[in-house]
Amino acid sequence: AWNIRSSTGSDIRYEGTVNLVSGNAAGLTLRSSPDGTSSYDVILDAVDGVFKLSKRPPYEILDTYTMDVKRNQPYRIKIVARGHALEAYLDGVKRLSASDTAYPAGHMGVILFQATATYDDLVAWQLP
Repeated sequence: AWNIRSSTGSDIRYEGTVNLVSGNAAGLTLRSSPDGTSSYDVILDAVDGVFKLSKRPPYEILDTYTMDVKRNQPYRIKIVARGHALEAYLDGVKRLSASDTAYPAGHMGVILFQATATYDDLVAWQLP
């Protein structure tokens, strides 16, 4: 499931606090289609034990960082997208990077997979 905002961007910085309360996975989505069916996603996945950058469709993992994703712990996630370069930060540390041209612009939002999560302080900036 996802919740997509009406605002859009191409070269942006998007960040917020994500707390996976229960279940499998939660994160932020970027450069999404209006209905959320295609996007880049940065996900905390408690089942697989990774922080990952992916795109869909088709679902493809672009980069992963192995970690113990704890439930009921807030994590600060930041995504920086500039042209084809995508970078994701976890609690202020760059953990993921990829280069991809599938989605040059789109909407921002949140995503979950078989989970309950809370999101706080979601903000986005257009990069110069």
